[in-house]
Amino acid sequence: MKLLYGLHFVLSIGSALAFTVHEVAVGQGGFVFTPNSVTAATGDFVRFTWAAGPHGVAQAAFNSPCVPLASPSSGDSVVFFSGIMSPSGSTMPTFTIKVNSTDPIFFYCPVDGYCVT
Repeated sequence: MKLLYGLHFVLSIGSALAFTVHEVAVGQGGFVFTPNSVTAATGDFVRFTWAAGPHGVAQAAFNSPCVPLASPSSGDSVVFFSGIMSPSGSTMPTFTIKVNSTDPIFFYCPVDGYCVT
């Protein structure tokens, strides 16, 4: 009986640790995110890696695509802003978010003049 309980525990931990990291390049080939959309499950991560700069990643509302969400008190489960970053030599900055919901999350580059509606 103890062996079965222990096996169940290990299988539960293994399934709880299953997630995918979705990679998004920032500024590769111009003022774009590549890919410009991903489909992620709850518990997955999205890692933004800077190919060029200066760029940033900020969450926005669908109806205000170039305006950052102000704070978690806005009612959204995820509010993020990477800050403005640039690669330095061979060092490419990264910024990672955890997906807490399958609701769409909208993001843009907050550098002045880069986001066009």
